[in-house]
Amino acid sequence: MAQYIDQAAQERAEAKFNRQEEKRRDAEIALAAYRDEQRAIEEKTARLRAARLAREAQEKVRAQTKEKGGSVAEKAETPVRAKKANGAKARDVQADIKAQAAAFAAATRRAAAAKARLGIKTKPVAREKKKA
Repeated sequence: MAQYIDQAAQERAEAKFNRQEEKRRDAEIALAAYRDEQRAIEEKTARLRAARLAREAQEKVRAQTKEKGGSVAEKAETPVRAKKANGAKARDVQADIKAQAAAFAAATRRAAAAKARLGIKTKPVAREKKKA
C-alpha cells in the first residue's frame, strides 16, 4: 500500500513537472517571437528614419540651390559665361557650387553614419561606366 501511494504521488509530481516544463518552453518561444518582432520594428524604424533624414538633407540642398537661382547642373555652365563677363562673379559662382557640393556630401555622410550606427545595411548603388 505504501508503494502505491508513493507511486501515485510520484506520477502527480512528474505530471506537474512536465506541465511546468511545457509552460517554460512555451514562454521561451513566445519571448523569442516578441523580441524578433521588436527587433524588426526597430530596424524598420531606423531604416525609415535614415531615409527621411537623407531625403530632408537633399530637399534642403535643393531649396538652397533653388534660392540661389537654378540647379547645380545649370550653375556648372554659368561660371564659363560669367568668367567672360566678370572673373570675380565666376569665382563666386564656383565657390557656391563647391559649398553646395560640400553640404550635400556632408548630409550624405551623416545619413550613412546614422545608418551604420543603427546597423542598417544598404545595397550599393550601381554606377554607370563611362564610355571611352
